Amino acid sequence: MQPAFWWKTIRMATQESNGKTGSGTAIKFKGAFMQSFTSVGPMLDIAALFSAIAVYAGLYLGFVMILAFLITSGIMYVVYSLASRFRSNGGYYFFAASSFGKGVGVVVSIMYVAYAVLVVPDISLFVSYFITYLLPLGPSQIQVMIYIVPIIFLMVVCGIVSLGLGRSIKYTVLAGAVEFLFIVAIDILFLYRAHGILVPTFSGSTPFLSIFSGVVFGVLAFAGNGSSIFLSEDTENSRETIPRGIKYSYIATGLLMIISAFSMVSFLGQTGIAAYTSDPIYITTAIRSDLSYAVYVAFALIAVLSATNLSVSYTNALLNNLRKMVVHEIIPFSWFGRTYMLLTVVFLGGCIVVASTYYLGPVNAFIVIAAVVSIAYMVLHLIAAFSLMKISGKNLTSKGFIAALGSAILLAVTILFSLISDATPGSPLMISIASVGLIVAASILITAAGKKAWRKWYSEINITGS
Repeated sequence: MQPAFWWKTIRMATQESNGKTGSGTAIKFKGAFMQSFTSVGPMLDIAALFSAIAVYAGLYLGFVMILAFLITSGIMYVVYSLASRFRSNGGYYFFAASSFGKGVGVVVSIMYVAYAVLVVPDISLFVSYFITYLLPLGPSQIQVMIYIVPIIFLMVVCGIVSLGLGRSIKYTVLAGAVEFLFIVAIDILFLYRAHGILVPTFSGSTPFLSIFSGVVFGVLAFAGNGSSIFLSEDTENSRETIPRGIKYSYIATGLLMIISAFSMVSFLGQTGIAAYTSDPIYITTAIRSDLSYAVYVAFALIAVLSATNLSVSYTNALLNNLRKMVVHEIIPFSWFGRTYMLLTVVFLGGCIVVASTYYLGPVNAFIVIAAVVSIAYMVLHLIAAFSLMKISGKNLTSKGFIAALGSAILLAVTILFSLISDATPGSPLMISIASVGLIVAASILITAAGKKAWRKWYSEINITGS
């Protein structure tokens, strides 16, 4: 791209730091729907996350997705209900502050940013592994490309987002429609060329505890579905539009993920699933040999498109959240506008990619960071459930209170089972558990230090509604 293009986009991004979308129009339902849909990255889940689930669940991949859908239904209802009550790009931390006060709101804001900055680098790790596998590269070239490809990916995402919220939402709507249609098409092809039974039966040797570990990644498949809440102040009639976008995108995503999981198991068969659990790229090999080279290429391209879509949507959500944190003075730098935020996200993303790739390798790094994001996501939504319970507390029989209580119980049980399963000596996911613990502890300590040692900073924080 020409230098003039980058200068123009950076200048536009700077102009947007005052809170305007840059499009001149409010986001409508299709934008809210696709913001939520693409933030899930359904095609990326099929291409990447299903392999992580299959390591634990094997042939029971479809059942894991059903469990994950049921667990996250309560989560999404909580977000749906809170989005219909509040209009703020602060999202989860604003909900928490409105229910439990400023201190909890600050803790949640730090927690969200700490895990949200991991999402796009994690996606770039998969894209790196995926692309270097597909290209005819030698071992020495791959060792270089696994560092270069993620950085290029981060810069492309930054380039799209820097066009402004209005333009990047238009990109999201168009690219999300392409992704949706391709998933429907590939599911039909999977079922057409099935090699095994569609629904495996359970037996006495079924690894139920291992299946729960798979559910952790299954829950992650729906993470991001509520990201449109961070666009509330830029959305037309947001208290109706955002909840509708969340509800319908969640239903569409759930149906696609469940059908795709069962159809993939049927397409691969028992032998193929065994190979898939040890090699996450095996699905592309199976597509190439059993379908066609054209489908293989299309699958790879749409997987990368999905990764880009997810990253653009997630980055837009994160930037809007950061901008609101500046307004509420949680971030005490008034000059920290959209351009600086984008540059910071790219810099931090690059550091995360380089460090995790060097120490863990791209595949293990992807799995470990994905687990961090999944567990942190569940902790954050556990707090959101408590927020709705507090708001609905005067009427213990209300639908909101019952749904929030059910969501909290399911989340707590899932977190507990996953911790028990993953807390084994030598497990790389021990790093994920420790990382989430560190994020939670650091968020609490920073807030506590603000109350005691950094009183000027803490006293100036004003989260409206808290």
